[in-house]
Amino acid sequence: MRRVRAAVVVSAILGITLTLPIAADAEPNLAAANAAFQAVARKSGAHGAAFAVAVRGRIVDVDGFGFADVAARTPVGPETMFALASCSKPITAMAIMKLIDGGKLTLGARAFPYLGIASRTDPRLGGITIKELLNHSSGLPHDVPASTNDPLDTARAAARVRLTFAPGSNQAYSNAGFNVLGAVIEKASGERYIDFVRDNVFAPAVVTRFGALDAGVAIPGQAVRYDKQGRVVSNRISEGGTPAGGWVLSAADMVRVLVAYDAGKIVSAASRAAMLAPPVAPLTLRSNGSAFGLGWDVVYRQGGDPNAVFYGKNGGITGSSAWIEHRPDGTDFAAFYNGGSGVGAHRPGLVAVEAALDGT
Repeated sequence: MRRVRAAVVVSAILGITLTLPIAADAEPNLAAANAAFQAVARKSGAHGAAFAVAVRGRIVDVDGFGFADVAARTPVGPETMFALASCSKPITAMAIMKLIDGGKLTLGARAFPYLGIASRTDPRLGGITIKELLNHSSGLPHDVPASTNDPLDTARAAARVRLTFAPGSNQAYSNAGFNVLGAVIEKASGERYIDFVRDNVFAPAVVTRFGALDAGVAIPGQAVRYDKQGRVVSNRISEGGTPAGGWVLSAADMVRVLVAYDAGKIVSAASRAAMLAPPVAPLTLRSNGSAFGLGWDVVYRQGGDPNAVFYGKNGGITGSSAWIEHRPDGTDFAAFYNGGSGVGAHRPGLVAVEAALDGT
């Protein structure tokens, strides 16, 4: 038997900590990582923050700092949920790949003809594939002026705009593209997007507590969102709804999704590999060797090793920011914040956390 000991956690900000036993012979430096995370949270000016870590498929650390609700003095706890913003996109990507695994879609399928939508503005729209929506190479603008949160309305609105480049020729981040994917999921599955994700992404990860901002109501257990002036922000999302940026989860449950994804419980090994594959010409790696994946902002291979893959995604919406990450050593973590500047949800702001986890 391997020797185990309790994880050591440091709490400089008022909050609640849950600690779990981890193997002493192969653990990240959780004490240092927590201290570094708290420093990032302070720098960002967040009112509250949550941090969860899993090592090779097992959650070993869940921490809450500061307040989920400042007025009520409610501390962030292990179950506190945060608005994921664009960290919702990998969830949508997993749902698409689940449909591909089931033979209901292909990455090369043309999205708008599949939805029965044609463009009078730009005929290139008809050539956009599912893969091009997933890796931001569709040419769709960042957002389109949809009239409701129904993802099909986003798809119809997208058919009225001109593409910024020919599909597959370049990459530019697009919320609109992921909301179009929400419409594709509904058509392919015959279910509401939210219901399909519940049953095919969250259920395999044993995640039962979640919310969606496009409901426009308070979600029990959610950290209150605060703008940069400290004012409460109401739960609303515009221009397309949940697929691009509307899910609400706890840090621990987001890590459970990552763990299930890594273990092949949500999508097949082949689909996960496709989501993390290097770009194909004319698309190229960034100067630092990273690239967009399918649903992921940052994918790279440590030393070029296909088995040592890093992937990550950040999200930001007024009053909430998030970062999720998988590291080549099998560590997954989520860092969520309510209020503040959002700096903690960008990888440069988390360099100290990453270094601490690595023991450097």
